[in-house]
This record gives sequence, structure tokens and C-alpha cells, in this order.
Amino acid sequence: MDKERLRLSKVSQREISRSTTQPYILRRKRHENAPAVKETEIKSEPIEEVKQIEKPVQNRVLPGRKPKHIRAKPRREQTPKKPTYQRDWKAYNQGQYNEYTYFNAYVSSLAATVEEPPREKKAGRKPIPLRDLLTCAIILSYRGLSGRRAQGVIQELYDNGYIDTAPSPTVIWRFMDNENLSEILRVLIQISDTPAIAAETRLAIDASGFRTTSYSDWFGEKHGYEKVNEWIKLHAIVGVETNVIANAYVTDGHTHDNKMFKPLVEEVVQQFTVTEVSADKGYLARDNFNLCKDYGIRLFVPFKTSSTPAARGSGEWTKMYYYALENPEEFKKHYHKRSNVETVFHMMKATGQETIRSRKFRTQSNELYCKVICHNIRMLIMLNATQGLEPEFVEFE
Repeated sequence: MDKERLRLSKVSQREISRSTTQPYILRRKRHENAPAVKETEIKSEPIEEVKQIEKPVQNRVLPGRKPKHIRAKPRREQTPKKPTYQRDWKAYNQGQYNEYTYFNAYVSSLAATVEEPPREKKAGRKPIPLRDLLTCAIILSYRGLSGRRAQGVIQELYDNGYIDTAPSPTVIWRFMDNENLSEILRVLIQISDTPAIAAETRLAIDASGFRTTSYSDWFGEKHGYEKVNEWIKLHAIVGVETNVIANAYVTDGHTHDNKMFKPLVEEVVQQFTVTEVSADKGYLARDNFNLCKDYGIRLFVPFKTSSTPAARGSGEWTKMYYYALENPEEFKKHYHKRSNVETVFHMMKATGQETIRSRKFRTQSNELYCKVICHNIRMLIMLNATQGLEPEFVEFE
């Protein structure tokens, strides 16, 4: 750059520095004897100078360093939108509104379907009707209150005519430990799912754990160790259209899911016309395929990477193996109906039904059966609002 260019006018007293890799502008005082330069004469020169400087600066590489290659970022693929399903929100909201209002009436009518056991005539106070005990046990499980705190709820049921006798909390505790109560509650589960029989032909099966006790962090800090929760398992088979639990069993937390597949399916086919059942890999067994084939049911269970098409006494296994291999997309459509059973477990736990308060395994099982009935009642109230289904055991005004 010659000396004449360094002489800048008052309008443009600037100079571009070349001392670093990145150019920046220096301001310089005008020389006293330098002639004034018009702005029009140098207006385009700084722009050309900048262009000439920018190119070598960008390509300049310091010694000992490799040139930086800027790679174009790969274009991000647009994530496909999840499918949305239309819902009648007005009817859905009405079902939520009606739950608390109709729940007591549904439970009382359901408990009335159980016949009173024969009792010997004895002197003293008359026994409390089985209907009243069942109503109180189910509603207390729904409210999630201890027996003493729920005494007001029991009195409210008596005042509104849902029960004929108001039992004390001690009577309800003893009733929950009855060895015959589990079978009675399982019968009520099967009665509560009758409105869904016409709508359900595809079912899903799975198991989930429910904790029996919860401990705070203070317990471990005080005693120096953490106490592990004990769990019990709920094995359930549900309808994929209505989310109603068709059948259920309660076992300890160490029972494998596959052991309860046969009793659940054998009992549910006596009520429902089942065409297909979806399950996860825990139920992948040739005996399960044979059982479903005997009842005309197609079992959709994903095969493991180590699975082979060898029949080994189960032709249905080989048939479904090649069906899943040749039609993977169609197979997934049927299999992913299984997510509805996960939805059912989430619905139960999200409404405060996750923790079991009882101590003994028998009372824990009965309490969990009561929670299953509570879930079915909630689903029936929703179906009444959205689809107009009216259970036969409930009298509507």
C-alpha cells in the first residue's frame, strides 16, 4: 500500500490492519501536510481493498496447523407426526364429571348381584349383609383412606341408602382377611366387564407390580440402610377397545408372567368371543400358541432373535413365525395393540391406586382385586357417557 493511500480524508480516516489473521479497522489521524482527498475519489477503494484482503486471510493457514474443512451438515429428516385420534371431548368430559356422582350407585348395584350366604339362626345381633361389606370395601379402596378416617364415608353411604348397615372399621378389616373373599371379588370383576363383551374381540395380556409399603429417605439415613419395598403382581387380560379388565389374578412379586397365561385365557373365552391376543416376549412359548389355536385365537407375540421356526410340537408356532417374518408391518399392527394393557396399568396407578395398604398377602390380594373393580366401574361410567352403554346390574332413572 503506497503512502498516498494512507492519507485519508476526514470522512474516511480508516486503514485495514494486516498484522493478524482477522482484519480489523484502524483509525489514523490525518497528516498535517497531506492534501484533502474527496470522498468520491476513494469511495470505492476501501471496498476493493477489503475484498482483496478477505480472500487471502480466509485461505491463510498458520504453520503447524491443518486447514479446516467445513462440511455441510446433513439435512435433518423430518420426524413423522404421531397419529392423533378424534375424541368427543364433550362426552369425555361428561364421563369425568359423572365419575364421583355415579360411582357409589354402580358399586352398590354390583355388590347386590352377589347372593347372601346361608346363615344359621343364632341369638344376638344380626350379621351385616355381604352386600354392605362389599360396597364399603370397594369404595374405601377407591377413596384410598384408612378405616378410621373413612368412617365419615361409611356414614355417608348409609345416609344415602347405598348400604343398610354402617359397619365399623374393625369389621371391614376382618372381612378383608376372609379366605373366600378373593373368589367373590373375581366374580364381581367378571360381572363388571359384561357391558364390554359385545365390543371386545381382541385382548391384550400382561402383568404389573404394585408396591405394598413405601418408606421415606429418613428411614435409611437413621438406620444406615435402605429397606426394599415388597411387591405383588397383578396379571390381567384387558380389552383393547374399552380398556376394561376382563380377568385378573394376583400373585406374589416373583411369579413369572407366563404361568398365568393359561388360566387367564381359559376363563376369559367363556365370556368373550376372542379372535386375537397380544402379549410381550415374556409369553413366548409353544404351549401358549397351541392353547390359543385350540380356542381359535391368533396369538401375536414378537419372536426373539434366537428363535427358530422349528415346530417341536407346535405348528402354530411355525405359522406365526413365518407370518411375522414375511409381513412385519402387518404383524406389528396387531402386536402393538398390547400397549393398551400398559395404558390400563397406568390408569390404575395414576389415580392413586398404586400402593397397597394391607399387611398380609391375603388382604393385599383382596385389596388389589377391589382396585380392579374400581377401574372397571370407572370405565363403565365413561362408556355410559361416550357410547351409551348401560350395565344390566345398574338401574337407571
